[in-house]
Amino acid sequence: KHGDRKYAEHALTDYVFVGLDFVKQTMTKNGFAPERVFVIPYGTDVRGYRPIERPARPGFNVLYVGPLHYWKGLHHLLDVVPRLDVPGARLTIVGRADPDWAPYFLPRIAALGDRVRHIPGMPKAEMERAYAEADVLVFPSLVGGIGLVCYEAMATGLPVITSDGDVVIRHGIDGLSIPLTDLGAWQSALTELAADRPRRLALGAAGAERVKAF
Repeated sequence: KHGDRKYAEHALTDYVFVGLDFVKQTMTKNGFAPERVFVIPYGTDVRGYRPIERPARPGFNVLYVGPLHYWKGLHHLLDVVPRLDVPGARLTIVGRADPDWAPYFLPRIAALGDRVRHIPGMPKAEMERAYAEADVLVFPSLVGGIGLVCYEAMATGLPVITSDGDVVIRHGIDGLSIPLTDLGAWQSALTELAADRPRRLALGAAGAERVKAF
């Protein structure tokens, strides 16, 4: 079995290098000696992205990039949308519908009407436009709160709210890190950022600087 093979590999391994502190925590909870696990944070080539000027504009566009899947925490995000009392607020979802989860997510998205826009896919060359149209990126993943999409968004100066900043995003400095299941905190964070454009710009600028380290 795959799991048995992985445990056998671990037993033969002297040291392990992982890309997220989340992975190290998971391994140590399952019996792997913490002194044998070293975190080398994920990096990405962000030269294809640049800080984008975001002039004041009506509405508030929340961006999610990723598959429609349980492990990405999208179901929690869809629970937050109806609670947002923000004029012109809309969630834009860019990502394919996972075949196993499409029967669950697509009806939920449809039920929210014009408060949610779903774009099934977007070429990487066009992603800069999605970041430019957004006011904040949300990444509510259950399995580590840092993905390459976070790096890309940060490189454009787009503020990020994630479920776990790991070793990359420092809460309140380079972005916001909020416990995934605290829907009230997610609602408050989005409401506050919607009303505070200077705060959004400051977090975005700090994130664009921070991502240079990775």
